[in-house]
Amino acid sequence: LAETALTYRNERVGLVFDGQLEQFPDEDRAQLTGSGTSRGRPFDAELDIGPVVTIFRSMENYPLAANIRSEALMARFKGNLRPSDRVRLRGQLELSGPSLDDTYAFLGVPAPSTPPFDLATRLVRTLDSWELQDLGGRVGDSDLSGSVMIRRTNGARRFEAELASERLDFDDIGAI
Repeated sequence: LAETALTYRNERVGLVFDGQLEQFPDEDRAQLTGSGTSRGRPFDAELDIGPVVTIFRSMENYPLAANIRSEALMARFKGNLRPSDRVRLRGQLELSGPSLDDTYAFLGVPAPSTPPFDLATRLVRTLDSWELQDLGGRVGDSDLSGSVMIRRTNGARRFEAELASERLDFDDIGAI
């Protein structure tokens, strides 16, 4: 798999990605770079991953590091993928942008309009939930820490949060 063109389309979630996959066998890793659109929003992505040939055969944690940039969002993830497990994704996630509602195009989870934000969290993604553990950072002038869980139950999303702040400007998070 020296230099391989890759096109991925998922109409259900509105994702289109065109990239180049390059395998580095001496380093036991591969790199996927490219661009696309998610729910109509353009983005660029760089992913460093483990060996491509083992991704679906492995029962082990599969390494994944991703940098995703769009006009409105910067996301950085470093962790593990387990395609064969209920817990599909686990690792550190950093998100920043002009408003939390910009995350919808990429995460598919509606969020309120906010001032600029910069957050870091431990992400656990299962088949039916997103868990943001040890969340910390800022939204506007407010600092936030805590945890958030978004779970799909019987076709409906359920949002649970336990958040704390030492400096809270209600205008920053009033919609949350």
